[in-house]
Amino acid sequence: RSPPQKAEPYERKHISVRGKWDLEEKAGHQCQFVSPITGQRCREKAFRDTDHIRPLATGGSDSPDNLRILCRNHSQHMGRKNGVIADWRRS
Repeated sequence: RSPPQKAEPYERKHISVRGKWDLEEKAGHQCQFVSPITGQRCREKAFRDTDHIRPLATGGSDSPDNLRILCRNHSQHMGRKNGVIADWRRS
């Protein structure tokens, strides 16, 4: 598996409280992860994070179209899957 493609340096924009609230409302205040195997959506409503669909490290942006709400477990899972978070278990 090849490493993720590096993007040009990206200056992060602040995601406003209103922007985060709008994301939460759209998500129904729960994780938006959908299992590719079962097609079921995660039901977790605690420990939610704002997640970038396309990571900033690979050219993603802070635009609302590139943001979603994930529970902490799915946020970390996607980070490892995209190569943005190192998986210490494989070291």
